[in-house]
Amino acid sequence: MIIEIKGIGFPNKGAELMLLAAQQAIISRIPNIIFCMEVTHRNFRYLKNYNLKPKWPTSILGKTLTSTLDVLPMPVISDKKINVILDCSGFAYGDHWGFKKAKSRLSKNIEAWKSEGKKVILLPQAFGPFTENQLISAMETIIVSSDLIYTRDKISLNYLKALNTKKSNIQLAPDYTSLVNPKKYMPEKRQRVAIIPNKKMLLFGDDLYIKLITKAINYIEITMKKNVDIILHETKHDKTIVEKICKNLRKPIDIISNENPETLKAIIGNYEWIIGSRYHAILSALNQGVPSLVMGWSHKYDQLMEDWGTKDLLIDLSDPDIESLLIKKIDLLCTPEKQNRVRTLLKQKNQKFQKNTEEMWDDVTKLMLS
Repeated sequence: MIIEIKGIGFPNKGAELMLLAAQQAIISRIPNIIFCMEVTHRNFRYLKNYNLKPKWPTSILGKTLTSTLDVLPMPVISDKKINVILDCSGFAYGDHWGFKKAKSRLSKNIEAWKSEGKKVILLPQAFGPFTENQLISAMETIIVSSDLIYTRDKISLNYLKALNTKKSNIQLAPDYTSLVNPKKYMPEKRQRVAIIPNKKMLLFGDDLYIKLITKAINYIEITMKKNVDIILHETKHDKTIVEKICKNLRKPIDIISNENPETLKAIIGNYEWIIGSRYHAILSALNQGVPSLVMGWSHKYDQLMEDWGTKDLLIDLSDPDIESLLIKKIDLLCTPEKQNRVRTLLKQKNQKFQKNTEEMWDDVTKLMLS
């Protein structure tokens, strides 16, 4: 069986963690699987790291290459040999991303894939909202032609179900990276706090997010007398915002990064607590029992914290008294009583989500084999 992976962007460690989680779950259930990904100049050097066979782009400058590739002595996979299209996007379909992404990733080809007998599965991700007509039409095509679509949260589920289709292939399932167990990489526990920023938070304005993160770090280090590190969970885009934060700090701070997403998850699991704005970094903390203050830029963060029972640790940047609120939440999370209550809750939630995820993978692989 040959599975084409879509929706993974390198070097986003959250995306790589999703890829790794999908491969581990499928390989444990179906032997002799071949994974492939359409090769680009940006992802070529990453394919070998994840044992992904290159799938050559089916067209360049409008010229179809599939028939030519079938006779060339090249280690590539042609489109017609693929059995399953597996969309591992985290959040790619909604007004923020627009019609072009939905079209290029799925809707342009999905009807042809179905006519060729391929299975099309969208793994748990965030969706919506959808207000633009072309995007709505593209999403309706995707829903009608997909075999299974999983949403990670109830708001995304409602956005999809509001579209004009009568398909019953949309289900709710948790993010599946909780099953990645990084114990073999686990270093010693550190009584430190981690800050995990996200450039997308600049949607709220350059000054506000940087001001809040700077204030938090200075307060934790100077007033609370705790050591703080910054973790780069997306090395390509988040460096700029980290540089801006560091310019405003009262003293130097360590910046942590790692190319291996499992190692990075293990590193996150070693902290006392975190302040995070990267979805899968926050999830890596939560499913390892690490309390998390969260600042997010879309509904997926609000829903994540609600699902984990820790919505009181979500920081709303639209609050008129946001700076005072931030300090109050830091004070709260620095208390051993609050930390212990949260860790107990996170352990219970993680057991539930892991069980649900295992059941989802059973259904997905059963469909693949049908």
